[in-house]
Amino acid sequence: MYLSRIREDSYRNSGSSRSYGTPCIILPAIQLPTFSGNYSDWLKFRDSFISFVHENEVLSNVQRFHYLNSSLKGSVVRVIQSLGVSEANYKLAWELLNSRYENLTALKRHRVTALLDLKAIQKQSEPALRDFSHDATNHRTTLRALG
Repeated sequence: MYLSRIREDSYRNSGSSRSYGTPCIILPAIQLPTFSGNYSDWLKFRDSFISFVHENEVLSNVQRFHYLNSSLKGSVVRVIQSLGVSEANYKLAWELLNSRYENLTALKRHRVTALLDLKAIQKQSEPALRDFSHDATNHRTTLRALG
Protein backbone atom coordinates (compact mmCIF):
# COMPACT_ATOMS: atom_id res chain seq x y z
CA MET A 1 0.00 0.00 0.00
CA TYR A 2 2.69 2.48 1.05
CA LEU A 3 4.89 1.53 -1.92
CA SER A 4 2.05 1.98 -4.43
CA ARG A 5 1.25 5.42 -2.97
CA ILE A 6 4.91 6.44 -3.38
CA ARG A 7 4.80 5.30 -7.02
CA GLU A 8 1.62 7.30 -7.64
CA ASP A 9 3.10 10.41 -6.01
CA SER A 10 6.30 9.96 -7.96
CA TYR A 11 4.35 9.66 -11.22
CA ARG A 12 2.25 12.74 -10.43
CA ASN A 13 5.32 14.79 -9.53
CA SER A 14 7.26 13.73 -12.61
CA GLY A 15 5.28 16.22 -14.67
CA SER A 16 4.09 13.49 -16.99
CA SER A 17 0.87 14.49 -18.64
CA ARG A 18 0.89 11.78 -21.26
CA SER A 19 -2.37 9.97 -21.57
CA TYR A 20 -2.59 6.41 -22.79
CA GLY A 21 -3.27 6.05 -26.48
CA THR A 22 -1.74 9.44 -27.32
CA PRO A 23 1.64 9.18 -29.01
CA CYS A 24 4.41 11.29 -27.50
CA ILE A 25 6.08 13.42 -30.16
CA ILE A 26 9.47 14.98 -29.55
CA LEU A 27 9.88 18.00 -31.77
CA PRO A 28 13.30 19.18 -32.93
CA ALA A 29 14.73 22.32 -31.36
CA ILE A 30 13.90 25.52 -33.22
CA GLN A 31 16.98 27.36 -34.45
CA LEU A 32 17.06 31.08 -33.81
CA PRO A 33 16.74 33.13 -36.98
CA THR A 34 19.77 34.97 -38.33
CA PHE A 35 19.92 38.34 -40.02
CA SER A 36 22.69 39.65 -42.26
CA GLY A 37 21.26 43.07 -43.13
CA ASN A 38 19.32 42.09 -46.25
CA TYR A 39 16.04 44.03 -46.29
CA SER A 40 14.20 41.08 -47.83
CA ASP A 41 14.98 39.05 -44.70
CA TRP A 42 14.13 41.71 -42.10
CA LEU A 43 10.41 41.05 -41.61
CA LYS A 44 10.87 37.30 -41.21
CA PHE A 45 13.79 37.81 -38.82
CA ARG A 46 11.96 40.49 -36.82
CA ASP A 47 8.77 38.48 -36.41
CA SER A 48 10.60 35.26 -35.49
CA PHE A 49 12.96 36.99 -33.07
CA ILE A 50 10.08 38.79 -31.37
CA SER A 51 8.19 35.52 -30.94
CA PHE A 52 11.11 33.41 -29.73
CA VAL A 53 13.18 35.89 -27.73
CA HIS A 54 11.89 39.46 -27.40
CA GLU A 55 8.52 38.50 -25.88
CA ASN A 56 9.87 35.52 -23.92
CA GLU A 57 9.19 36.55 -20.32
CA VAL A 58 11.56 33.93 -18.92
CA LEU A 59 14.61 35.66 -20.43
CA SER A 60 16.42 38.63 -18.94
CA ASN A 61 17.45 41.52 -21.19
CA VAL A 62 21.08 40.41 -20.89
CA GLN A 63 20.09 37.02 -22.30
CA ARG A 64 18.01 38.70 -25.01
CA PHE A 65 21.01 40.85 -25.94
CA HIS A 66 23.20 37.76 -26.19
CA TYR A 67 20.67 36.01 -28.46
CA LEU A 68 20.26 39.13 -30.58
CA ASN A 69 24.01 39.56 -30.97
CA SER A 70 24.50 35.89 -31.88
CA SER A 71 21.69 36.12 -34.47
CA LEU A 72 23.35 38.94 -36.41
CA LYS A 73 25.78 38.14 -39.23
CA GLY A 74 28.01 40.17 -41.49
CA SER A 75 28.00 43.96 -41.58
CA VAL A 76 24.80 44.32 -39.51
CA VAL A 77 26.83 43.34 -36.43
CA ARG A 78 28.41 46.81 -36.55
CA VAL A 79 25.04 48.42 -35.75
CA ILE A 80 25.26 47.21 -32.14
CA GLN A 81 28.97 46.36 -31.92
CA SER A 82 29.87 49.24 -29.62
CA LEU A 83 27.21 48.40 -27.03
CA GLY A 84 28.20 46.48 -23.93
CA VAL A 85 26.04 43.59 -22.81
CA SER A 86 23.61 45.01 -20.25
CA GLU A 87 19.92 45.16 -19.39
CA ALA A 88 19.55 48.71 -20.75
CA ASN A 89 21.61 48.11 -23.88
CA TYR A 90 19.34 45.32 -25.14
CA LYS A 91 16.52 47.83 -25.56
CA LEU A 92 18.89 50.27 -27.27
CA ALA A 93 20.25 47.55 -29.58
CA TRP A 94 16.74 46.48 -30.57
CA GLU A 95 15.75 50.13 -31.20
CA LEU A 96 18.86 50.70 -33.34
CA LEU A 97 18.09 47.69 -35.52
CA ASN A 98 14.44 48.67 -35.84
CA SER A 99 15.25 52.27 -36.73
CA ARG A 100 17.57 51.09 -39.49
CA TYR A 101 15.59 48.19 -40.97
CA GLU A 102 11.98 48.99 -40.07
CA ASN A 103 12.06 51.54 -42.87
CA LEU A 104 8.84 51.11 -44.87
CA THR A 105 10.09 53.06 -47.88
CA ALA A 106 13.33 51.07 -48.09
CA LEU A 107 11.49 47.77 -47.58
CA LYS A 108 9.04 48.59 -50.39
CA ARG A 109 11.79 49.84 -52.71
CA HIS A 110 13.78 46.66 -52.12
CA ARG A 111 10.77 44.47 -52.96
CA VAL A 112 9.86 46.45 -56.10
CA THR A 113 13.47 46.24 -57.29
CA ALA A 114 13.56 42.50 -56.59
CA LEU A 115 10.28 42.05 -58.48
CA LEU A 116 11.55 44.00 -61.50
CA ASP A 117 14.88 42.14 -61.40
CA LEU A 118 13.32 38.67 -61.61
CA LYS A 119 15.18 36.73 -64.27
CA ALA A 120 13.24 35.96 -67.42
CA ILE A 121 12.43 32.32 -67.98
CA GLN A 122 15.13 30.99 -70.33
CA LYS A 123 13.66 27.59 -71.02
CA GLN A 124 9.94 27.03 -70.80
CA SER A 125 9.47 24.27 -68.29
CA GLU A 126 7.12 23.60 -65.45
CA PRO A 127 9.80 24.00 -62.71
CA ALA A 128 11.08 27.28 -64.19
CA LEU A 129 7.57 28.70 -64.49
CA ARG A 130 6.71 27.55 -60.97
CA ASP A 131 9.86 29.15 -59.50
CA PHE A 132 9.19 32.42 -61.33
CA SER A 133 5.57 32.40 -60.16
CA HIS A 134 6.57 31.70 -56.54
CA ASP A 135 9.14 34.50 -56.53
CA ALA A 136 6.77 37.03 -58.11
CA THR A 137 3.94 36.07 -55.75
CA ASN A 138 6.26 36.31 -52.75
CA HIS A 139 7.32 39.86 -53.63
CA ARG A 140 3.75 40.95 -54.48
CA THR A 141 2.36 39.50 -51.23
CA THR A 142 5.03 41.22 -49.17
CA LEU A 143 4.39 44.54 -50.93
CA ARG A 144 0.69 44.20 -50.26
CA ALA A 145 1.37 43.44 -46.57
CA LEU A 146 3.62 46.50 -46.30
CA GLY A 147 0.74 48.69 -47.52
